[in-house]
Amino acid sequence: MESIAILAGNLFSNLMYLVLLLLPALYWCVDPALGLRAMLLTMVSGGLNTGLKVLFQVPRLSWGSALVGGWPGEPSYAFPSGHAEMTATATGWLAGKVRTLPAFAVAGLLILTVGAGRVLVAAHTPGQVIAGTFVGLLLVAVLLVVDRRLTGWLRGLTISRQMLVAIGGSVLLLALYPVCLAAGGLWPVGVSAFTSLTGPLDPTDHLIWTGLFFGIATGAVLTEHRLGFPPALTTREKVTRYLWGTAGLLLLAGGVKVLADLTRSPLCWVLITLGAAICGWWITAGVPAICRHRGERTGQLRGETRG
Repeated sequence: MESIAILAGNLFSNLMYLVLLLLPALYWCVDPALGLRAMLLTMVSGGLNTGLKVLFQVPRLSWGSALVGGWPGEPSYAFPSGHAEMTATATGWLAGKVRTLPAFAVAGLLILTVGAGRVLVAAHTPGQVIAGTFVGLLLVAVLLVVDRRLTGWLRGLTISRQMLVAIGGSVLLLALYPVCLAAGGLWPVGVSAFTSLTGPLDPTDHLIWTGLFFGIATGAVLTEHRLGFPPALTTREKVTRYLWGTAGLLLLAGGVKVLADLTRSPLCWVLITLGAAICGWWITAGVPAICRHRGERTGQLRGETRG
C-alpha cells in the first residue's frame, strides 16, 4: 500500500495531468455540463491554493532555513497541499453529483492515496494534506448548494452578459494572487515587482489556472450559443474524440511552454496566460466546433448515400 501511495504521489506531482488528461474527457465524451463544472471548479481551487500558499508562507520540509525551495519540482510554499486540494475538488464534485456508493468510494480512495503519497515523498506534512483536502471539499459543498440557482441565473442572461460574467470571474481569480501577496506582507516595496516574484512567489501556476478558467468559461459560452456540442454516441467515437482532442491540447500546451522558456518575465507570464487561455478555448470551443463540422459532413454523406 505504501508503494502505491508513493506512486500516486509521483504520478500527480504535476497537476497538469489531472487537468489536461482527465477532466476534458468528461466534457468531450461523457457529460459536457458535468465536465464543465468540474474543470471550472478545479481552476478556482488551483487559483485559491496558490493564493493561500503565499498568504501563509509555510516552507517545504526539504528547504531547511532557505527561502527558495531547493528541491526541483517543489518551488512553491507548502500550505495547504495543492495536490490534495485539487484532487478533493475534482473527485468530490463528481461524487457529489453522481451520488452512488462506488463514486464516493473511488473519490475517497483517490483522495487518501494522493494525500498519503504526498506525505510519503516528503512534499507535505499530514496537516498540510488535511488542510488542502478540507479546502477542496469546502469548495465542492459551496457549489453543490448554489449550483442550481447559479445555473438558472446564467441561462437567463444574454450571450454578452454571460461573457462579462466569465471575464469578471477570471479577473477576480487573477486579482486573488496580488491580494494574498499584500495580505501576507510579500508585495515588494521599493523594488520592481516583476523581478522580485521568483522562487515560491513565482505567479506562473496562478496564471495557468486563471488562463484556463478564462478560456474554458468563454469557450463554453460560445459553444452553448452555437448549436451546442454533439454527443459521442459510441465507445469508438468517444475514444477517437478523446485521442485527437488530447493530442491537440498537448501540442498547444507544449508549443506555449517552448515559447515561454525562450522569454523572460513579464513577457513569459503573458505568453503563459495566453497559452493557457488558448488551451481552455480548445477544450470547450475548438473540439466542439470540429465535432459539429464532422457531424454535419457525416450527415451529408449519409444523405447522399441514401439518395
